[in-house]
Amino acid sequence: MRRRRHNSAFTLLELILVMVLIALIVAIVAPRMTGFSMGQSNSETARRIVAAAQYAQAEASNEGRTYRLNFDPPNGKYWLTMQNGAVYVAPGDVDYKNQFVIGDGVASMNVDIQPQPDGLYVQFRPTGRSDPINITLTDRSGQKIVVACQSPTEAMRILKPEEMR
Repeated sequence: MRRRRHNSAFTLLELILVMVLIALIVAIVAPRMTGFSMGQSNSETARRIVAAAQYAQAEASNEGRTYRLNFDPPNGKYWLTMQNGAVYVAPGDVDYKNQFVIGDGVASMNVDIQPQPDGLYVQFRPTGRSDPINITLTDRSGQKIVVACQSPTEAMRILKPEEMR
C-alpha cells in the first residue's frame, strides 16, 4: 500500500485569495481611520488649550501675577505669556509663541472674545478670575468642538454638544 504524502503548505491560489481579502479590508477601513485621526486631532487640540488655560490659571494664582493665553487664529497658533512689570513675556526660559500649533486635522479655530489693542487673548488673574471666552475648533469634516469659559469665575473646559450655543 502506498501512502499519500500530506503537504501542509498553502497553495498559490490560497495566498492570492488572502491577499485580495486583506486589500479589500484595508480599502474599506482606511478612509474611516483618516476621519478618526482628524477627530482625534481636533479633540487633542481642545484638550491642549484646556491644559494651557488650567496651567495659566494655577500659575496666576500661585505667583500673584496675570497670565495670558494668546491666540493667532489665522496662523493656527496659541501661546502663554505672563506679566512681568508692565510687559508680558513668555514664562520661564522657553519661547511659547511657537510651541502650540493646532493639529493637522483642525481646519479652523474661531476665538470669540473682544480683541484688545495688544492682541487677542484671555487673561487669568491672581484672584482666580478670567475673561469669558468661546473657542470653536472645526475639523475638515465639519465637526465642531467648543472650548469655553462662560463666566469669570469658571474654569475653561470642553463643552458637551447640548451646552453649545
